[in-house]
Amino acid sequence: MYKTVFGQENSTNILQNEISYNPPSLAHSMIFYGNRYTGRLSAALETARLINCTKEKADDCNCPNCAAIRDITFNGLIILSHRNYYYEIIETLNCYRQKKIPHLRDKLCRAIKLSFAPLQDFLIENTVLSDSDKKQLQTLGSKIADFIDNPEYTSTELEEIEKCAAFFLTFYKNKNIPVNTFRNMLNWSYMTMPEGKKVVIIDDIDQLEQSSENVLLKRLEEPSDNLYFILLAENSNRVLQTIRSRCRAYYFKDLSIETKNNILRNVYVQNDPDIYASLYEYFHQKDPVLPKNLKPKVDKLINLTFQKNISFSELYLFIESEKDKETVLGITKELRSIISNEIASYGNKNIQSSYLCLHSFDIRQLKEIEKDLRLRIDRTHALNLTPKTQLEGILYPIKEMILHANR
Repeated sequence: MYKTVFGQENSTNILQNEISYNPPSLAHSMIFYGNRYTGRLSAALETARLINCTKEKADDCNCPNCAAIRDITFNGLIILSHRNYYYEIIETLNCYRQKKIPHLRDKLCRAIKLSFAPLQDFLIENTVLSDSDKKQLQTLGSKIADFIDNPEYTSTELEEIEKCAAFFLTFYKNKNIPVNTFRNMLNWSYMTMPEGKKVVIIDDIDQLEQSSENVLLKRLEEPSDNLYFILLAENSNRVLQTIRSRCRAYYFKDLSIETKNNILRNVYVQNDPDIYASLYEYFHQKDPVLPKNLKPKVDKLINLTFQKNISFSELYLFIESEKDKETVLGITKELRSIISNEIASYGNKNIQSSYLCLHSFDIRQLKEIEKDLRLRIDRTHALNLTPKTQLEGILYPIKEMILHANR
């Protein structure tokens, strides 16, 4: 059991025992929480498989239910998610082009199917989708369906997969799952199934809108013997307390360096995985919001804000030029990280700072700035606020204070 989940024995052993008890003691509502690329979704899918296995729950079981869940085609499984697989698909695709290894083809196939899984007709009914998006989805879905289960992909088919991934990169920009999707899930959850247990996997529940939380809470308050909810979150503290109280929680820790390197070596055939700090960094190495890719922008922002000889208008124009919400939030997080490092090294003569313009602030001021950044990041997540407004709210007063002090 849980052979596809790496480095999470503490949680998977508990889940395995709860499933194996006679009768099973597995909770009908669960939260799997932890950072990205810690195996939460893989564990959720494996749990769904084990709940519905008609044989002995072996890792290689190929009963109809196990086969359908591995194939993401099981009628009793729905996934509500706006997870973006673009970078994972691109990196896996590049590896597959070089090696043509079957398990890389399987990972490509799985990522594409997971991208389409939340877009079943009954789930997106009555949701706000533009006509162009609907047409694009229909076109891509039809093309991909023609070859997705092929044992090997041609160069033309790989190009189609790349186009599909590029569409989802834009399509899933908004993390919030529409409330009508939750209402459609609610209707589905009351339907009877001739065989098996129904499983609902909901991603990023720590970023849900209140209306969606209310629909979910309504169903959690009415548990059914044949229905399981597996909720995925990065930060369980941001999940509505009344939802948390109805779920059994399982923590997925960050993977060790050894585990991460083993995954990269054995699964993605990389010769030098040690240069990657995490699986996230590996998959997202071309992502513009990866911290190391944001660093030039953050360095410029620090200079524009904290240097006395630079005008307010230059700072204003720089922030206004950043239109992407994820990029602005990433800049804010990286700025907070840099200031935290400045605080940690403050007064240490052995550590030379790269940001001389921060030296005009004492430790108390830096701590206030860091605290404000942290609170604004949390507010952005919890209340779905505009990241740019939060960044302006802290940097503009600092810039005005510096300019005023220089008069």
